[in-house]
Amino acid sequence: MIIVIGAGVAGLAAARALVRAGEEVRVLEARDRIGGRILTLRDDSLRLPIELGAEFLHGEAKEAAEAARAAGLLVCEVRGDRWRVEGRRLTNLHDFWEEVETVLGRLDAERDPDRSFQEFLDTGPGGPKLARARQTAREYVAGFHAADPALISERSLAEGGAPEEPSEERLARVLDGYDGVPHSFASEIADTIETGIVVRSIRWRRGAASIRALDRASGAERRYDARAVVISVPLGVLVAGEGEGRIEFDPEPRAHLAAARKLTMGAARRVLLAFDEPI
Repeated sequence: MIIVIGAGVAGLAAARALVRAGEEVRVLEARDRIGGRILTLRDDSLRLPIELGAEFLHGEAKEAAEAARAAGLLVCEVRGDRWRVEGRRLTNLHDFWEEVETVLGRLDAERDPDRSFQEFLDTGPGGPKLARARQTAREYVAGFHAADPALISERSLAEGGAPEEPSEERLARVLDGYDGVPHSFASEIADTIETGIVVRSIRWRRGAASIRALDRASGAERRYDARAVVISVPLGVLVAGEGEGRIEFDPEPRAHLAAARKLTMGAARRVLLAFDEPI
């Protein structure tokens, strides 16, 4: 038995691959749904589904596009203009990518010591003539990367923070709803998935693991034994403190957790406007 913890896209893809390889698998998901960061909402008053989580396919996105098409979903390129609200005015950002690339092109991928993107901006690269471009680049990093400019590093953005080819600027959507991808993965392994199971601890050694979990519906404790465990939980769960829902490991994989603690997840606030008439 191999246990997969987490029924997001990564966990479901891993579980499906293991089942196809002939392994006995059990997927444990803490939420009452699958899909992880993909969360699609359908409203009868709207023609298209609403994506509360992952929404776009960025650039060529070959793997995501192939997964969507394999699930029989329709992928459509998103076209349109970018606008910015400045006071009470709407400004067309027709040169959006040019402004972003002008600023991000000044980043130093070899800078030592590294510094935050905000510290880079505070030096005023390009002077007064690039003031608007710096604002555009900051909004791009905070929005597209869902990153705090005071936390994300100059070197990380310099090594791929902006599209390098026109094809990488492409955006596409799954018109049928992005949740079709995880549901397609799950359709092959539906009998292996348990939702509402919160993993509390993993005691392991090479070739064997014992998992203690809580069944949210009944409040009962569950125990699972496996020869291997695949952990595909959110970063926040991995780095959570005591009493914050973290998984206790015995022994603790210190190198992996130390690396995880050097990462952070960004936050995004999504606002959807539905218009009665085209604009």
